[in-house]
Amino acid sequence: MVDLVAAGPVRVERFSDGMKSRLSLARAMLTDPAVLLLDEPTLALDPLLRVQFRRFARETIAGRLGKTILWVTHSVTEAEELCGRVAILHEGRLVGLGTPTEVRAAADAPDLATAFVRSVARS
Repeated sequence: MVDLVAAGPVRVERFSDGMKSRLSLARAMLTDPAVLLLDEPTLALDPLLRVQFRRFARETIAGRLGKTILWVTHSVTEAEELCGRVAILHEGRLVGLGTPTEVRAAADAPDLATAFVRSVARS
């Protein structure tokens, strides 16, 4: 599922960052959880691997397998692209919650990045 079959004989210490991310995801999926917490899963990936990882999460994990993903990210672009609901946290407090459209509307913002800035400023 995470395309590591060819890496079988390679020691984990020699894995690329992308391979390590896929291995971490495979380990998280071993117990077949209903909810996955992915904390900055694309942080160490190059742009192509980011796109592939996000597609895999959206189409396979959430789509085909029906898992809920709690995706923690500092990338508002990534959140807007992937998430059906977003929560904006600032200094441990929830300052925005809803669909990306609802969060943008509540902050009277044209995009989620601006909504983030406005939500934090209001807190």
